[in-house]
Amino acid sequence: MLEDFLAVYLIRDDWELNDHLLREDVFLIDILSPWEMHFNRVARHDGAGEGVVFVSPKKQILLYLFMLTQLCSNNVAKYQVRSLNLQIAIEMEIGDLNVYYDL
Repeated sequence: MLEDFLAVYLIRDDWELNDHLLREDVFLIDILSPWEMHFNRVARHDGAGEGVVFVSPKKQILLYLFMLTQLCSNNVAKYQVRSLNLQIAIEMEIGDLNVYYDL
C-alpha cells in the first residue's frame, strides 16, 4: 500500500523538505488490541443454545445468549448460532477479531 502511494506521488528532486511540522503527535497512533469473541454451547431443560461474550480492546464485555426454538441437528444448530455471532461482529463493525471456542 505504501509503495503504491509512493509510486503515484513521487518526490521530485526540486522539492524542498519542510521541517516546520508540529513535533507533537505527528506520527502517534493508538494501536488497540483486537476484539475477542468467546463462545460455548449452552444446555437447558427446555432447549439448547449458545452463549457468546465479546471483549472490546478496552476490556468492556458484551454478553449474548441464543436459545434455539426449533428442533434441528447439532451441526445445524452450531452453524446457525455461529453465523449469528459473526453477524453481530459485522454489525458492530469489528475489523479485528480473535475467536475462541471454549470446550
